[in-house]
Amino acid sequence: MNEPIKIAYHLISKKYIHIDNAENGLACNCICKECNERLEAIQGNERINHFRHHSNINCKGSPESALHELGKQILIDNKEISIPKYGKISYSDPIAEKQFKLIRPDVLAKVEGFYILFEIYVTHAIDTEKEQVLIDEKLNSIEIDLRGAEKLKYSEIKRLVLDEISNKRLIFWNNKDETKSVSTNNLKEQETTISTGEMIAKVIIGVFLGIGVIKVWKYLINGKYKKKKYYKKPRNYRFK
Repeated sequence: MNEPIKIAYHLISKKYIHIDNAENGLACNCICKECNERLEAIQGNERINHFRHHSNINCKGSPESALHELGKQILIDNKEISIPKYGKISYSDPIAEKQFKLIRPDVLAKVEGFYILFEIYVTHAIDTEKEQVLIDEKLNSIEIDLRGAEKLKYSEIKRLVLDEISNKRLIFWNNKDETKSVSTNNLKEQETTISTGEMIAKVIIGVFLGIGVIKVWKYLINGKYKKKKYYKKPRNYRFK
């Protein structure tokens, strides 16, 4: 027996949705992640809520891939997440599958002006090469383990993504207070350097201007700028 399909692509919102959030029947406006065929939402008190293919009865769907997509969608639709060691943090500007430096994270976001990368683990953990890039580049990054969550309710999947800590792993993380402090100090040093440089430049310009004014004044006093008179030397004439 095929596993019930719990997650599908919603044509209207262009997002992956859970059966718990879908309208009943063909009004759900959803298609299968695997075969792109139309799905029906089967809901009722006597049945387990699930999506059913409207015509393609041979497709088993792709529950793991759909869960992976839903995990990314939950991150994109929210702004807060609990992580190991640091608890709840706020993030902004989340975007899925955007190329960043040498890698393409599942979701890229910002935390207090710094980038954070999320990786969703359903069937495959982050590979060694990709993890090493994150560490070498010192990129704040988290892996979220959603293995086995395909059959869960939407509220439970959302809790695993955003609130649970035991299923998350910090791949690399700079202490945000230390990072913020270093950035602030660097900014202050740059401002101090610029201010000192401007002051020195002004002093030098002032000195040269002062010297120039003094020289001009001396020339004027000493008559250096007066026109010189030239006389021809008288010729000696001899009279016979």
